[in-house]
Amino acid sequence: GSRYTPFLDSLASQSLFFAHNYANGRRSKDSPAAILAGLPGLMPDSLLSSLYAANDLVGLGTLLTPRGYTSSFFHGAKTGTMHFDTFMRIAGIQHYFGREDYPDGADFDGYWGVFDEPYLQYVIRELNQQRPPFAAVIHTVTSHTPYPVPEKYRGRFRKGTLPIHEAIGYTDFAVEQFFATARQKPWFTNTLFIITADHTEQLETPEYLNTLGQYRVPLLFYHPQYRFSGVDTNRVTQHADILP
Repeated sequence: GSRYTPFLDSLASQSLFFAHNYANGRRSKDSPAAILAGLPGLMPDSLLSSLYAANDLVGLGTLLTPRGYTSSFFHGAKTGTMHFDTFMRIAGIQHYFGREDYPDGADFDGYWGVFDEPYLQYVIRELNQQRPPFAAVIHTVTSHTPYPVPEKYRGRFRKGTLPIHEAIGYTDFAVEQFFATARQKPWFTNTLFIITADHTEQLETPEYLNTLGQYRVPLLFYHPQYRFSGVDTNRVTQHADILP
């Protein structure tokens, strides 16, 4: 556990939590291909900026659309950032929501996009208007450098020992608020929630200050009703394992 993520720690204790999980890259733009299409980063640059960016591939949307799912990608940053919008089309994701689609300019963090707490509430409002079953992917932005925290929460979260710590506390709070609101929705009880990090950031814990540690990110599967049994959570997993 950590002093900075009380909510995620409590959620992990009720989830299928893989502690030895590894990101397939060190940058945000490496993660969609790995998480949503099972393609680890095997080239110096990401798939999204390579010659293969327009290739047909099997992605989350490709698999779920024939089964009647509505699929969406939510990213509080400007549409076009890191070519995420292009990749979602290739992965068969039907709807892309960027910063331009978000109604309130006052929630802009001044750097990347919309602050996590209001953005995650907006995602729920959008999902309420979709016809289930649906699959939604959310890429949060606040815990990226320079780690801004909204004015009204100054002093609320632990400053910690690294600049990222306060922003991580805020994001943990934002995810907690997301679950508090989602719990009241009819779709909550039969939804599988998957939480991971796209990549690591600033590190200080000695056991993480090595090559492996630079890729180690949490992975948890939470379902309000379903209990996963007979799964070895000590096995080594990676982003590219999520889709299969």
